[in-house]
Amino acid sequence: MMRELISKKLGLAVMAGLGLSAAASTANAALITIQLRPVGSTTVTTAGDVVNYDVYAVVENTNGNNADDGFLRAHFSNISTEAAGAAGAIGNLVPLTLNTTQANGSAGVLDGSVSTAGASANLDGNPDLEVGNSDTSVSTNWIVANAGTSTKLGTGSTALPTEFKLGSGTWTYSGGSNAGATSAIGINMRTAASNLAAGKTVAFREDGVDYTMKGDGSGSTPAGGTVATTGFTVTVAPEPTSLGLLGLGAMGLIARRRRTA
Repeated sequence: MMRELISKKLGLAVMAGLGLSAAASTANAALITIQLRPVGSTTVTTAGDVVNYDVYAVVENTNGNNADDGFLRAHFSNISTEAAGAAGAIGNLVPLTLNTTQANGSAGVLDGSVSTAGASANLDGNPDLEVGNSDTSVSTNWIVANAGTSTKLGTGSTALPTEFKLGSGTWTYSGGSNAGATSAIGINMRTAASNLAAGKTVAFREDGVDYTMKGDGSGSTPAGGTVATTGFTVTVAPEPTSLGLLGLGAMGLIARRRRTA
């Protein structure tokens, strides 16, 4: 029942563009897309296996100028959605490592004094942990990606969307699921924010125009702003020992057929 409830709760995020495959570098025709991008393999076999991912804000760029596109803020949760029983891959998400300082020493996208990495919480009733909150009326525990007092702008003059790395995270497999089990790792945007100015949780610049809106794209100022999300799917593969046993069984079956031929 709880799995059904969380699926319904996430319906809005799905409608907003939650993709369950590896995210591409496009913004899916939305003005801004919050993307989860896996880093390395999305296949796990044994308990403790880790899937790494990065979080990006991708702003559409239709005028060939990345420098007039920018990111200011977004509030969201990182969530996992699993099928019932052994068909679902159970694992835990952890608070993000925010991109406040990049590896090369240059300033990161976010202001660490006003951004929060989110808090671990069981948001769907399943035996796993997500990151964030489901109470949209408060800002506590949500992932708050905030560039500070001024919009962080892109650079360059390409036709590609303008990308801003917000941080990185991990999902750790708990084990015990059958081969082929999956978990959809995605984003649930905060859609109501009564305690924020004008109730807006997303703010960015696209082609020189500053947009603010709720996480579902409603209440856009100016009108016409849109927000979408994309994620990815983790899959459980057979353990190497199981594959070896299957191979031995197949070889034995072949040998038996040869003897009886």
